[in-house]
Amino acid sequence: MNNKTTIIAEKGKQEFFIEREFDAPRELVFTAFNEPDLLIQWLAPNDFSTEIEKLDSKTHGSYRFIHKDCNGKRMTVGFNGVIHEVSAPERIIRTFEFEGLQERGHVSLEFLTLDVLPNDRTKLQIQSIFKSVADRDGMINSGMEGGMNEGFKKLDTLFEHYLKTQNKIRKQLKTNNMARVTTYLNFPGTTEEAFNSYKRIFGGDFGGKGIQRFGDLPPAEGQPEMSEADKKLIIHVELQILGGHILMATDAPESMGLTVTQGSNMHISLEPDSKKETKRLFDALSVNGNITMDLQDMPWGAYFGTCTDQYGINWMFNYIENLK
Repeated sequence: MNNKTTIIAEKGKQEFFIEREFDAPRELVFTAFNEPDLLIQWLAPNDFSTEIEKLDSKTHGSYRFIHKDCNGKRMTVGFNGVIHEVSAPERIIRTFEFEGLQERGHVSLEFLTLDVLPNDRTKLQIQSIFKSVADRDGMINSGMEGGMNEGFKKLDTLFEHYLKTQNKIRKQLKTNNMARVTTYLNFPGTTEEAFNSYKRIFGGDFGGKGIQRFGDLPPAEGQPEMSEADKKLIIHVELQILGGHILMATDAPESMGLTVTQGSNMHISLEPDSKKETKRLFDALSVNGNITMDLQDMPWGAYFGTCTDQYGINWMFNYIENLK
C-alpha cells in the first residue's frame, strides 16, 4: 500500500497533483472527506485539531475551517472556499483560500476505486491550480506535504481500527433482522471505566464476546505498532440495561487522531427490520435537521446513515440484510 503522499509538480507550471492510496472503499473515503463528524478527526497535522465553523457540503455551498494548536489557541490564518461540485462518491471541486491572502487556488478532489488491487482500495487524486507559479511553489514549500501525511495517517487509523471494525463486530453480534433500538456512545479512553460502572448499576453481563480491545485486532499492514496503552482501549462493548435496551460504546482516543465532543458523542441507534423502514425513519427524522452521513449502502454490508434532528438529537441508522 502506498501510504505516503506523492506530489507531482512540473517546473514552471501553476498546478500540482497529489496522489495517495487508502485501504478502504471509495464510498467510505468520500464520506471521510465530506462529513463534519469525520473531518474533525483527521483534517489536521499532529498536535493540531480542526474547528469546522461552516460546511455546506453541496454544489454551490461553502466552508470555513480553522486549525487549533494543542493548547486550543486559534491560528491567525484559517482557510475557506466555495464548493462548485459534489458528486458522490467520485468528486469534490472547490476553491481553497488562506484567509488574508488575495490569491485563491482551485482544488479538485478525485476519488477513484483501484480495480487492479484487492480489498476495494481507493486512490485519492488532488489537482491544485493556482493563479501563479510563485503561489504554487509557495504552497509546496510551506510544509504542506508533512502536515498532509500526518492527517492521512490519522485517516488510515480511522478506517482500519474504527469504522470498518466496529461495524463488522456489530454485524457479528446481531444475528437476525428483528428491529431494535440501542444507544451508541463514544468516550475519550474511558469506556471501560464507564461500562464497568453501568454493569454494577444495572447488573448483567457484557454482550457477545464481552469487552473487545484494539489490541485484539490483527495489526494493519503498513501501520506503526500501537502503544501498549492504546491496545488496552475498547473497540466495542455492549450491555443490556432496563427493558432490554442495549448500550454500545467505543473509545475514540486522541492518540489515534480521534476527537470526542461532549454533546455529540451519543446517538440513538435504530436498527429497523427492513430497508424501506430505515429510509422512512431517516427521511422523517432529518426534516429541518442536519444529515451528517447520507443514508447509503456501505462496504461492510449495512444500509447506514446518521443525522441530527431539528431538536438537536443525534440519530444513527443501521440495517443489515440477510441476517438469519
